[in-house]
Amino acid sequence: MLKHIHIKNFRSCHSTSISLNRSVCAIVGKNGVGKTNVLRCIDWVASSSISTDPVRVTQAGNVSDEPDEVSTKLVIELDEGRFEYSLSIPWPYAKGPRRAASLRDRLSLIDDDRQTDIFRREGEKIVVRDRAEPIRVARATPSIAALLALLPENDELRKPLSALSSFLAGIRYYALEEKAEYRDFVTESQYNDWLIKYQNEGLLTDSVALRLIYMRNEDKERFEELRALLGPDGLGLLKHFDILELNRTVEPTPFEVDAPETKVYLPVFTPSEQMGGAGRPFPFSDLSAGTRRVIRIVTSLLFDKRSLTLMEQPEDSVHPGLLRKLIDMMKTYSYSSQIVFATHSSDVLDILRPEEVLMATAVGGRTSVRPLSPDEMARARRFLSNEGSLSDFLEPFDEP
Repeated sequence: MLKHIHIKNFRSCHSTSISLNRSVCAIVGKNGVGKTNVLRCIDWVASSSISTDPVRVTQAGNVSDEPDEVSTKLVIELDEGRFEYSLSIPWPYAKGPRRAASLRDRLSLIDDDRQTDIFRREGEKIVVRDRAEPIRVARATPSIAALLALLPENDELRKPLSALSSFLAGIRYYALEEKAEYRDFVTESQYNDWLIKYQNEGLLTDSVALRLIYMRNEDKERFEELRALLGPDGLGLLKHFDILELNRTVEPTPFEVDAPETKVYLPVFTPSEQMGGAGRPFPFSDLSAGTRRVIRIVTSLLFDKRSLTLMEQPEDSVHPGLLRKLIDMMKTYSYSSQIVFATHSSDVLDILRPEEVLMATAVGGRTSVRPLSPDEMARARRFLSNEGSLSDFLEPFDEP
């Protein structure tokens, strides 16, 4: 579980510290205060820290006062212990003495109030605990992936490194944006090409169709669980859904005389009785925007099995009644995946508890994120008991 992050010079996060003490947290604030920047930074440092490729500094965005470096510090709690990992990269546009020399990263084990370095990066050298000689790596390559590639299989250091790497690899950001064009169907060859990459490399997909086909073919228990979640006894969104297998003639290539046929998988969805089009199957693109969004969220949570799910505004286009069921379902699944999302919705706030809310503000273009103070928390609980909703309590906090 991610417990704390400190962000320095990532987009609007000049010096932003955030504590995450719940399995579900909502970051609340006006448009443009930096909620998305926080989510994107967590995603960026997670993917950068375990990559074997040089860190892509351009993804860090820009800030206004010419920093020397972009840095993050994560505190992560796992079964193997509590760890602090920090990553710093030179700001590519800094000049002269302000420019940092090279990538730096460090991993420490936190035991009570004492920190013990597991490794510390110094230029091209990784100084590893209980090793007399440092390990040399490329200047722009993060240390975790490099050490896992170089250390022998029986090295005791592999256990904490592997646990941390697995957690970081399980972090994913979901913008939940729909592309202007997307396929309702998937050909058998497209599915097989992706399946090989998924089984060999763990390559995930943004396609709802690919996820559904895989579960139907390879993981029927999870497929039936998804049916139950979306069906009459769950969210009540669908009466039924299934995947049709069709033969389709495709355009021949210049080297083919006859037009070949190929198998096509087509997911179809039958809305519940209280919805428009009840009793009729529809392809994904013909469903309403809110229905598509909920199907996308639930399918992602169930299939992707992330350690940390970062999500943009799950409430968009979703009716408040359905939204309450969706948030409650997300809380149920937070035992296996910590969930942090940005929201503007009073309906979402009224489903949450005060301790699950983080307030985002920006002063002078600099993002700050904080939980409610102990006094604010106590007043919020009294307000909820005697007067009104959490969104009503928080409304004055959002005034200029």
